[in-house]
Amino acid sequence: LWLGQVLGAGGQKEQAETMLRRAVSLNDTVPETWVTLILHLARQGRRDQAEALLRQARNKLVGDQFAAALA
Repeated sequence: LWLGQVLGAGGQKEQAETMLRRAVSLNDTVPETWVTLILHLARQGRRDQAEALLRQARNKLVGDQFAAALA
């Protein structure tokens, strides 16, 4: 997750997305992984993809995890 954030901050958007998607695939029950990837896409103006991931996160996160991720 941190590597994706560092790559994104350094302007390496594609590599950042790859790492952030990997973080989600490795642990899709952790809200922070979803939020970080969704924000990355939204900051690039990829709203449709960000919204699609938000729907996926809603299905994966249990209990109050989804609400906490949105807070």
